[in-house]
Amino acid sequence: MKEQLETLAYLTAILGSIFGALIFVVRCRSASISNLREALANEWTNEGDISQDLSPFVNLKLSIEDGDLFGTIRSSSEDHDLEAHVDVHWGWAKLRVTRLLGRNLFPVATVVLRLTGNRNQLTWLAIRRQEASLFPRRSELWPVPAAARARPNRAYQSGR
Repeated sequence: MKEQLETLAYLTAILGSIFGALIFVVRCRSASISNLREALANEWTNEGDISQDLSPFVNLKLSIEDGDLFGTIRSSSEDHDLEAHVDVHWGWAKLRVTRLLGRNLFPVATVVLRLTGNRNQLTWLAIRRQEASLFPRRSELWPVPAAARARPNRAYQSGR
């Protein structure tokens, strides 16, 4: 009987440790996803990136509303803004770019995003592009400075 109680005590201790570790990992994952969502809610651009070879520039503007991360994306080779929806995962995010035509959404691209540097750079890797000329395959994006965000972009507004 004594050996059975010892075995039960060891089993309880092991299961309790495993359960505690699982709770810790789930909480860390949840906090990490929330922090990444907050960090991505910004305006990002690759304009000025001299490492690119004639690839289009993008301007990605994301915000959080009702817990979802979405916004608009503009390419230097497209006249209109496209819709951007982001699914945030643990350490990375999937950006789905769509075009609204009539009452239908059409997929344009799927991109993997990762925060790098001091959480001030966004690595862009297009894994699916319907129109290759709209977006770069690989790129680095940086936050748009606050001064540039406050100033309206005259070229886009005047239609040039």
